[in-house]
Amino acid sequence: MPNCARGFSWSDSARFKAVRLNNPFTAPRKIDRATTPWVRSEGKTRDGESIRFTQKTDALYAILLAKPNTREISIESLHLKDGTQVQMLGVNGNLSWTANGENLTLTLPNELPGDYAYALKILPQPV
Repeated sequence: MPNCARGFSWSDSARFKAVRLNNPFTAPRKIDRATTPWVRSEGKTRDGESIRFTQKTDALYAILLAKPNTREISIESLHLKDGTQVQMLGVNGNLSWTANGENLTLTLPNELPGDYAYALKILPQPV
């Protein structure tokens, strides 16, 4: 039987692969990191700032594409149920929010994480 480049026979290589695939520490793992578009992919704040939406499992992510001018922002046409948690990624704890008709009003933290875009995680996602 021909040898592999490193001196292993083909049968040694197959045994090594079988051990590697059955070992939970070395076996390749499928990690689902993909997000998918939500019901709509774009939105706006009351001040006209752009927002993008995406989802993963039971969470909705709203990405603010610019630094808000005030600590309070209102996202148009986003209604949340009581008990929904809203977090800003990079900040500990939940943000306080209120529903104003079909709009969502959020109070942002005093210090924002970063300078360019801000991601909000909403659990569970609105239906």
